[in-house]
Amino acid sequence: MNTTMITFESKLVLIFSFATFCFWIFLAIKNLLKKKNSNGCVLTGKEIKKAISKGEIGITSKKEKVDLDSLIGCASIDLTLGTEFRKYTENKKPIEIREKTNYQDFTELITLSDKKPYLEIAPHESCLGITEESVYVSKNLSGIISGRSRFARVGLFVHFCANFIQPGIEAQQVLEIFNASNHPLRLYPGEKVCQVVFLKMFGEGVNYNGKFYKQKL
Repeated sequence: MNTTMITFESKLVLIFSFATFCFWIFLAIKNLLKKKNSNGCVLTGKEIKKAISKGEIGITSKKEKVDLDSLIGCASIDLTLGTEFRKYTENKKPIEIREKTNYQDFTELITLSDKKPYLEIAPHESCLGITEESVYVSKNLSGIISGRSRFARVGLFVHFCANFIQPGIEAQQVLEIFNASNHPLRLYPGEKVCQVVFLKMFGEGVNYNGKFYKQKL
């Protein structure tokens, strides 16, 4: 594939990712405007802390206690990269886009350690990662995963497609990672690579109980 085509595809991924994020924000604002007595839609850092104290949001890790003060920002909470990744195999067999398709059949699991402290992804290559933290939201909340601008500016797409956190979910968050730059990028576990914006639900919420409720790589 020539360089021009790759660059064009990278731009399409960028446009799609940004459009998806804007779409969810648009729906949130639209619902907000319909409610005259609404107290807001996107949770501020202060409201995130209140929701955590009430048990409406949970951020936990199996390895160590989470330092929430270092993760909570003005209107989001940062998440760090875990040690597990999945890279797509070299097999060029077509992947059928159907409900029963399993991504694990076309990827290999890579676990990083002290001997292998980072994963390098080539220019215009994608892989799957997972957050170190597990995220819980009550049925009256939902969330959107977004990248961080400091890493986006060097071409890292942390989550380029399915970035919506369903109400009632409790799981680590799988990240759809893409290198849009012309340089190899090295991914290190423990780095704060993404952030979650929390949204209030309008109406009676329903807990998500789909395939990825307790998702793992």
